[in-house]
Amino acid sequence: MKKILSALGLATTLAAASVFAAEDVGLVNQLSGEVTYASGGSTAKAKPFMKVREGDKFTVHAGAQLRIVYFQGGRQEAFGGPATLTVGSQSSAQQTGQQPQVWLPTLGPTALLLLRHLADRFEEQPGGLTLPIADTAAALGLGPREGEQSPLVRSLKRLQQFELAVVNEPDAIAVRRTLPPVHRRHVRRLPVAVQARHQEWVAGQARTGELDPARKRARRVALTLMMEGEPIDTVERALHRSGFHPAVGHEAVRWAHDRYHTIVSELPEDAASA
Repeated sequence: MKKILSALGLATTLAAASVFAAEDVGLVNQLSGEVTYASGGSTAKAKPFMKVREGDKFTVHAGAQLRIVYFQGGRQEAFGGPATLTVGSQSSAQQTGQQPQVWLPTLGPTALLLLRHLADRFEEQPGGLTLPIADTAAALGLGPREGEQSPLVRSLKRLQQFELAVVNEPDAIAVRRTLPPVHRRHVRRLPVAVQARHQEWVAGQARTGELDPARKRARRVALTLMMEGEPIDTVERALHRSGFHPAVGHEAVRWAHDRYHTIVSELPEDAASA
C-alpha cells in the first residue's frame, strides 16, 4: 500500500533583521544535524560550543537539534528543526517551528518522528512524494506490517487528528512541514513543568511579535472569510496564497475562530440561526 503526500505550508523564512550587538550572550552547548546562522551580514554553519551574540539568526533544518545556554541567568533553550530563531540578550525569539518538548507528549514519539521524517523528505522533494508503507516503517524502526493497524498508518491518522495532516484525495495526504503552536486544550493536559516551558515560549512570542500590521491584516481577512462560512483549512490556505507567513496565518485563523464563536454566542437566538 502506498500513500502520496504533498507539503502544506512550505515556506519557512527568517524574520526581518534586527540590530546586531557585538557582545557574546551565550553558547551553543549541543548541536546535531544541519544548523546555519546569520551574523553581521554573513551566513555559516553553526558549530558546537560556538558563542552567540544578540541578533544572531539560526535556522534549524529538518531533523536537526540545537541547544543554547545564556550567560546571564543560565537559561537553556532547546529547538528541533525545522525552526528559525533570533538570539536575544537573555532568551531567544522563535519565528517558526515549535519547541519539540511541548509537542512530544501531545503528539507522541512515533507520530513526531514520522513528521520529522516527512519534513526531511520534502526538503528533497518539495512537490510531493510517494510513501511506501513497509520501507518507511523499516526506516523509522517500526513494525513492517501494512494495513490500517500498522504503526505507520496509525501515526498518519494521529497527524490528521491533530490537524497536522489532511486527506486531500483517497490516495493523497497533505502534511505540514512545520509545527504550529499547541492548542490550549492540549496544553492543559501536559505536565506542569512542560506547561511552564510552553508559557515561556508564548510570552517570548508576545514580546517579539506585537500585533504588527501584517498580523492585523491577516486577522481581519481570516475573520471575514470565517463570517462568510468558510472552514478553517480553506481560510488558512487563502492566507498562505495571499502571501502571509505560515505562522502568521495559523495564528490569525485560530484568533478568528475564537472571535467568530464569541460573536455568534452573543447574537440573539433568532439572528444566530438565520
